[in-house]
Amino acid sequence: MIRKVEVRNFKRFEQATFEFDDHAVIVGPNNCGKTTLLQAIAVWQEVCGMWMGDEAARTTKTPQGDYEPVAINHLESVPYADFGQMWRNQDTSKPIVVSVDTPRWVVDLELSYLGKEELSARPTERVREADLEACRQDPMDLVYIPPFSGLDVLERQVTPKVVVGQLLRDMVQGRGGSVLRTMLLDISNDETKWHMLQRVVDDFFGYELVRPRGAVEMWAGYRHSQNHSVLELASGARGFLQVLFVCASLYYRDGSVLLVDEPDAHLHMLLQEKIYQQLCTFAGQQRGQPDRQLIVTTHSEVVVNAASANLRFLGADGLRRVPSDKAKHVVGTLGLATSDFVCAESERRILYVEGKTDIDILREWAKLIGHPLLDFLEKPFWSPTAEQPKGFVARHFAALQLAVPGLKAVELRDGNGRDATAVDPRRAVQRLYWTRYEIENYLVHPKAVLRFVTERSGQNAREKADRHMKKYHPYLYADAFETPPVFRPLKGKDVLAGIMESAGVSCAENEYYRIAQHMTKNEVHPEVVEKLDRLGTLLGV
Repeated sequence: MIRKVEVRNFKRFEQATFEFDDHAVIVGPNNCGKTTLLQAIAVWQEVCGMWMGDEAARTTKTPQGDYEPVAINHLESVPYADFGQMWRNQDTSKPIVVSVDTPRWVVDLELSYLGKEELSARPTERVREADLEACRQDPMDLVYIPPFSGLDVLERQVTPKVVVGQLLRDMVQGRGGSVLRTMLLDISNDETKWHMLQRVVDDFFGYELVRPRGAVEMWAGYRHSQNHSVLELASGARGFLQVLFVCASLYYRDGSVLLVDEPDAHLHMLLQEKIYQQLCTFAGQQRGQPDRQLIVTTHSEVVVNAASANLRFLGADGLRRVPSDKAKHVVGTLGLATSDFVCAESERRILYVEGKTDIDILREWAKLIGHPLLDFLEKPFWSPTAEQPKGFVARHFAALQLAVPGLKAVELRDGNGRDATAVDPRRAVQRLYWTRYEIENYLVHPKAVLRFVTERSGQNAREKADRHMKKYHPYLYADAFETPPVFRPLKGKDVLAGIMESAGVSCAENEYYRIAQHMTKNEVHPEVVEKLDRLGTLLGV
């Protein structure tokens, strides 16, 4: 069983540690490194096998002699045209190091770049001789299963040794099903395995799996029932082929550690939990063997719900166990964009507002008065709340917190006529309200509006806007900071739209923030300053 994996300079990982204590279902956003982690373990196993199999490499202690050369066509797990693609940012000046820790031994392997088609491998200096001997005597048997893809219409039989390498190579190239028929033929020679695989197919789909045949050209088929004709595998739906591919891979290769990348791919939600349970059954009960360690990656909400006790979240700091009471929040991470997690990790704070206009207006006010919050508002991590379902902020924030513990957050909402003295219930994300109807209400300062209108359309438009405000909003001329009862239920956007229309000025709602650019410091409403101060405090700025 794998207890810990450490990776340095491999693909997206500069330095990362991943700890395991049993089965693990790994979740996280796209491009967070789930597949890369599995590939790092697979590369370690391949290189370790080569080094252990070379007696000279294991016994020679000269600086040159203890390296095992690896040609690019010998490494199947990540078959690139240039080995440099394996290195983080293609910086080959530092070696790749992958360490695997099991209860029996700990072995670190160092990969050095020699050229686009060759690298060298050896254990690092910290590896003990006793660990190397224990690893040689009791190696880790690993099975790596990718999502199904690329079933060939015609398939030529290959030897079992070639199948394993070709499976790994073609998997990375999007053709993981290129040897499915060959695997089925080999399994059919073992009656116990064959009947068990037939039962799985019947249990999932009610299909009968027909014994394959052929040598030079392979044939494998199935039928929906005894009353239906036999169909070749090429006729099968993606979900059927995905289940068949995953289960055939398990029966074809015995292993003590099972790495399965998105086994739920292509499956209807009703079958997603079923394939996960099948993997658990195989890991724990198959053929009376000792428990196998199961490490699965997924984007499936169904699998997440089924595996709550084994959930691990993959973030920038490695794998993090998800407590059972937080497991429901993992589902929320599945719908988040990768950019959400990247921004959360880099900014460590998030602002929830009605829409982008709020951000633009706040930024101009912060710029005008020189507020410390400006640095955040120039490149903010924010999320819109307008038209989102009830409870969106709580769910979104809970999901982000799984990736970034300690993330700070605050929600700023329009007043919408709310009683300013009302007290909200306790929330995970503190909510602030504008006293006026909405943020645009604080832009309706007569002097600033008139400057804006004049710049846009000239003196004539200014005079029209002035007459309109004096007729419909005269209280603003008395004190623009006061909120008389007649102004409280008015939407700022509607007030500004009326002014612009009367003046003949073309101005879209998403341009209203430009009015703030025409304000002076003493025209910024005191509540605006108070809100900026409060946001700064809550966001830790």
